[in-house]
Amino acid sequence: MILTSKQHPNPITTSSAEMFLDDDNIFITKLNDNALLRVEQVKEIITHYQHFNASKPKLVLTIAGTHTNITPAAREYAESYGASAIAEAIVVSSIAQRFLVNLYMHIRNNEHPVNVFNDIENAKKWLLSHVN
Repeated sequence: MILTSKQHPNPITTSSAEMFLDDDNIFITKLNDNALLRVEQVKEIITHYQHFNASKPKLVLTIAGTHTNITPAAREYAESYGASAIAEAIVVSSIAQRFLVNLYMHIRNNEHPVNVFNDIENAKKWLLSHVN
């Protein structure tokens, strides 16, 4: 599935990710391959999400790059300071990433539904099922 956006054809690019709001109004973060997310990078992503959400929670799709990882401090920061969402889908590219995300989801306090997927299409279908 190709990710495009007529609303925001120019994605925001940071040192660790590319972000945009797609045509289904889903905030998409595509993490770079081999990215190691530290607190600084997580803060950047949260700031851009808050800019796009205009005080209204959105559907969130995070696509992990190959060998993407996050430090424990960045995970804690994301849990403590992450912006609210309607639902969140995380697409992983390996069994190791799936294992780590599933483990993290069990210890994380989620205020919204979160699910892990192997492909973008099923992740988007699941997210869109949470829209009233």
